[in-house]
Amino acid sequence: MTPGSGAESGRPSARSGGAPEFVREILRRRADALRVVPPEGRDEDTLVWVAVCSVGNGSFAFLLSALRGILPLGMITPVPLAGPSVVGVTRFQGQLVTVFSLAALLGDRSWAIDPTNLLVLDCGDGLVAVDCTEVPRSVALPARALESARDVSGATAPVQATDGEVVQLIDVARLVKDARASRKDREIVPNRSEETEVVRGDR
Repeated sequence: MTPGSGAESGRPSARSGGAPEFVREILRRRADALRVVPPEGRDEDTLVWVAVCSVGNGSFAFLLSALRGILPLGMITPVPLAGPSVVGVTRFQGQLVTVFSLAALLGDRSWAIDPTNLLVLDCGDGLVAVDCTEVPRSVALPARALESARDVSGATAPVQATDGEVVQLIDVARLVKDARASRKDREIVPNRSEETEVVRGDR
C-alpha cells in the first residue's frame, strides 16, 4: 500500500464524487433496518441497543438512537487547512455536516481496510459524521452496564454485551468536543520566565 493511504494513516482520501442513487438507497435501507430494534428478552435487566463497528483490532459502539443515516464515503468535499481529524464536509438532509476520521479521533488507530461508508450521528447539539469500513451491526448492552460506563471520565468506556463481547462505548459528543478543544487549546503563547513556548489549556 502506498504511503499516505487511508489504511496506514487512519484517514481516508476525501473524494467529492457523488454515489449512484441506487447505492444511496441501499445504504438508506440498511440504516433503517439497523434502527429497527429487536424485541427485548425477558431478562430482568433492560437492554440498550448500540451500533458496533471495527476500528483496527477493537470493536467500538455508538448508541443506536444516535444513528441518523449511512452515506457512501465518496460524498465528501475536502476542507483545506482542516484539523488532522477532519476529513471534510458532506450534506445530509439539507444540512452541512462535518466528517471526522474515526480512527484519528480514537488516537490514530489504523484501519484494516479503507473506509467505505459514513455514519451520520446526532451528538446532542448537532449532526456529525464519521467514516467506517462496514455497515454497523446491532448489539444489546445491559442498561446497568451502560450507566456505569457513563461515569467514566474518558470518551470511551468498555462495556460487556449480553453475548459476552466487550465493546468500547463511544460518547460521541465528548469525543468530538475533545477533538475540537485540542485544536483550540494548542495556542502557542510566549513564556516570560523561559525562552520556550507553552501550550495554553485553561480555556
